[in-house]
Amino acid sequence: MTSYHARAIGDLDVLDYSPIWPTSVLITLAFLFVLLMKQQEITFKKKLDYLTVSGLVLFAYSFGTVIHINCYYDHSAAEQYTAKVLDKRISSGKSTSYYLKLSTWGPQNEVDDVSVSKALYNRTEVGTEVNIYFRNGILEIPWFIVRNE
Repeated sequence: MTSYHARAIGDLDVLDYSPIWPTSVLITLAFLFVLLMKQQEITFKKKLDYLTVSGLVLFAYSFGTVIHINCYYDHSAAEQYTAKVLDKRISSGKSTSYYLKLSTWGPQNEVDDVSVSKALYNRTEVGTEVNIYFRNGILEIPWFIVRNE
């Protein structure tokens, strides 16, 4: 998976992930077909090895590709909303993630945690408002960006 596809998954917030799954599965199957039909160097000892390659590598790449295409090529005008920051939290493990708990806004009718950059996390205080730029996506998968301008 290229770093750009990984960044697409991490940096862009998708409102509803369910439309991504079917397209990602189709891309994964296409990649897997090409891999199995055209490759000569890779040999698998067990059927489980095929599943591992497709599940971990190809599916992750496909998932990132769908998000990237949906968001990067969406040049439509963004709808702007505001939401109040209700809470903040940091999740640590192999990597550190930063979250803001936002009030309801526009099409988001539930309080939800949103992953944000460390810089945005550090300059945003609980109780302040942030701007949300919402778009429908070129593949009609709604997505948004949070900023505190």
